[in-house]
Amino acid sequence: MANQEQIALLSQGVEVWNEWRKDNLKVSINLSKASLTGMDLHGANFHKAILIGANLTGANLTRANLCEVSLWKANLRGAILSKANLKDANLIEADLCTASLWKANLYNVNLYKADLRGANLCRAYLYKANLSETDLSQASLCEVYLCEANLYEADLSGADLEGANFEGADLLNIRFDPETNWSSIGSWDNARDIPQEWKDESSQGNGVQ
Repeated sequence: MANQEQIALLSQGVEVWNEWRKDNLKVSINLSKASLTGMDLHGANFHKAILIGANLTGANLTRANLCEVSLWKANLRGAILSKANLKDANLIEADLCTASLWKANLYNVNLYKADLRGANLCRAYLYKANLSETDLSQASLCEVYLCEANLYEADLSGADLEGANFEGADLLNIRFDPETNWSSIGSWDNARDIPQEWKDESSQGNGVQ
């Protein structure tokens, strides 16, 4: 469960929280199952924090430091994570439906079975990210960087992939539909298990070569 003293500190604002963290670098942060709905956490330092099952619905986490954070089964529905740093974060089964991750750093992040329906991932950095069985339906992935990412059985139904970079990515058994905008993908060089339908249409001059 969440550390109530740490929640009290956080409620005093990001400036107070970040100053306290500077002076207490070795203190473990446990905000598991904390209710942080709608909070302004712009630029907050949550490095290596435990936020398992936390409720961050609609929270503003713009430019927040979420490196190596555990957000397993956390609720981030509608949260703003633009330009946030989520390097090596655990977001397994997290709810990120309609969240904004514009230009977020998601290097090596684990999004296994996460819900990203309708999320904005435009220009996000997802190098080596685990997106296996992730729901990305209706998500905006324009100019997203997915090199060497694992998208095994990910759902891309209705997703916008304009300018997306899938170089070296694993696309085995991905799901898509007629509404998936894949024809203007930036690159899929060396990607594995590219859908045959995509390759067929590309060979006819309708998509990526």
